[in-house]
Amino acid sequence: MSFVEDLRFAAVQGDAEAQSCLGFCYETGDGVEKNYKKAIYWYTKAAELGDIEAQFNLGLCYKNGKGVKKSNETAAFWWAKAAEQGDPDAQYNLAGCYHSGKGVEHNLEKAAYWYKKAAEQGDAEAQFCLSNCYSRGYGVEKDYKKAALWLVKAAKRCCGCAV
Repeated sequence: MSFVEDLRFAAVQGDAEAQSCLGFCYETGDGVEKNYKKAIYWYTKAAELGDIEAQFNLGLCYKNGKGVKKSNETAAFWWAKAAEQGDPDAQYNLAGCYHSGKGVEHNLEKAAYWYKKAAEQGDAEAQFCLSNCYSRGYGVEKDYKKAALWLVKAAKRCCGCAV
């Protein structure tokens, strides 16, 4: 049996991780012919079982219209599920939704909250955005010291000098 056949067998048995992996195979064409509809099918099954990676990837598919009609609302929904489980990429993307008002109601406090969650996990883009929030008072009280702290952290991550 091939790797994809093994994944398919486990996925059909209800294994969320296998479902998520199989969705990724279909999205990228890894071991199978690229098929966004099948990717969405397997991502959705896994996401509904609480698989964080599937929730994040499903959000990306909805944001970009891969295999589904574009929907910022649905993207934000799935990113919120993954963000609540601690995924920093989903937290960053969800923060961006709140910051821009795409898919959710514009809310700078929630944007800063999710940027901070991702920033605390070392996401350099979130650290930069959180710095911007503090320097401009977006969703938080202006605090130039905190802005500088997060900007330095972001710079260290981006230039590869972070430990």
